[in-house]
Amino acid sequence: AGRGLLDEDDWTRNYDLMHDLTNSCAEMEYTAGDIASMKPLLNDSLGHSISFDDKIRCYITLVSSLSANDRPKDAVKIILEVLERIGETFPSTVDPATVLDGLQETQKVLEDTPIDSLKSLPEMKDKQKALEMRFLNKLLISSFMASMHDLTALTMFRMVRISMVHGLCSESPSAFVSYGYFLCSGGASKGCVVHHDIEEGYRYGKAGMALAKRFDPRQSIRASVIFYGSIAFYKEPLQAVIEPLEATYEASMMAGDLYSAAFCSFLAFQYSLFCGKNLEDLLRKMTRSIESLGEHKQTAILAHQVIDEQCVLNLTGRSDDPTKLKGESVDIDVLEAKRLWRLVSLACSYQVGISYLYGKYEMALQYAEKKKDTDEKHLHGFREFSRWVRCAYVFYDGLASLALSRTSSDPKLIQRSQDAIDSMKTWAKLAPWNFEHKLELLLAEQAFAAGNYDAAFRSYGNGVNLAEKRGFVNEAAVAAECAFIFFKERGDYGLAEVYRSRAVELYGKWGATAKVTR
Repeated sequence: AGRGLLDEDDWTRNYDLMHDLTNSCAEMEYTAGDIASMKPLLNDSLGHSISFDDKIRCYITLVSSLSANDRPKDAVKIILEVLERIGETFPSTVDPATVLDGLQETQKVLEDTPIDSLKSLPEMKDKQKALEMRFLNKLLISSFMASMHDLTALTMFRMVRISMVHGLCSESPSAFVSYGYFLCSGGASKGCVVHHDIEEGYRYGKAGMALAKRFDPRQSIRASVIFYGSIAFYKEPLQAVIEPLEATYEASMMAGDLYSAAFCSFLAFQYSLFCGKNLEDLLRKMTRSIESLGEHKQTAILAHQVIDEQCVLNLTGRSDDPTKLKGESVDIDVLEAKRLWRLVSLACSYQVGISYLYGKYEMALQYAEKKKDTDEKHLHGFREFSRWVRCAYVFYDGLASLALSRTSSDPKLIQRSQDAIDSMKTWAKLAPWNFEHKLELLLAEQAFAAGNYDAAFRSYGNGVNLAEKRGFVNEAAVAAECAFIFFKERGDYGLAEVYRSRAVELYGKWGATAKVTR
């Protein structure tokens, strides 16, 4: 309304007022999801801005919009140009060697400061450095979305070093939590791999979250997204991560940070799916969330969340072929035809589990290979933001390999299953609540394939009981079904029927009606 009272001449007569109102209107249109109305406002402000400093606010809104609408590479280009103008340049070519140099430089800056002492660092006084950190934080998110993982790593290192040297600002928590994520995930791109240090990565993540309490809660949202989205489950029960993500979603919406809100919504639903929340309840909530993402033009996250929705549709009997992610929400073949490689990679990860659940073991391994091929050829050794997807992928890949190894002596299957078991042993030591029952089931299937029936008997029982006790109804159902197959093939039809009935009951409790009816 205020801008409607002014005209073009007010860019000269009342420049400050016109500039502020135009940018405020653009920000409101972005928050409302009206990108078409936002664009001319930003162009108007950029065209009339007297100085580069006056364009900063426009650029922040613009890059947020580009990232949200699945144009992260365009956002990266603008951010790098802005950073160069304000004195923070990046090498023209960022490769694994550059990243490793940046890591070593960062480790050197950190080596004399215990992690617990980060909270004692002074606040940043240099306004120029604070501005650089603001755009570096934008670059952190946009480069990751664009699968420019070496640039993402270099950015987080830069943010950590600036925080250590110049003090803490509102973006510093994201820097330290991101550094923790880097350590947990074991590197950036395929060519830049470092030793996984989940313990230290978790400690940096927790330190970053503690730092966030020093600043306006609205400015610590991104740190919460990263910590609860990709670090916390390595040490904390998966179910306990969902509530903080939902709380961060609410905080993000209140702050007008639509991208963080969308990301939190996606992750909360993803984790709810993987920890066995009732599928019918989940589908109702997911449908509302997808509608909201569409209304707010969060197309990048929307494209990911519909893959979750299709999984639920497959499991609840709402797809023509429950063994394949192909239906009203998403079609994995169409994603590949459109060369949407990041979505293809995610869909393949889910497809490994879906194929296994419906007894299509060879199909599961085919999709595992397709994911690997996609990541290496098209995504530069892509690492999922949500590392839980990776853990689930390893679990079902291992189970499919073990199921096939019962009738095959292929050494590749044996090695593949052993790799899965080794990974699960590492994760089970860190977070037994999340991974111990998975390890027990993998060991049971390994013992079954090797003919060690006493060990299989014990591990099947442990797997079912631990999964159910810890709330993973979905994986308790899977373990019970595997135990049914074991006892049936052993000729113990009494115990086979016990576990068959238990599997049916647990799948029904999960809401996987398509499994129950098969």
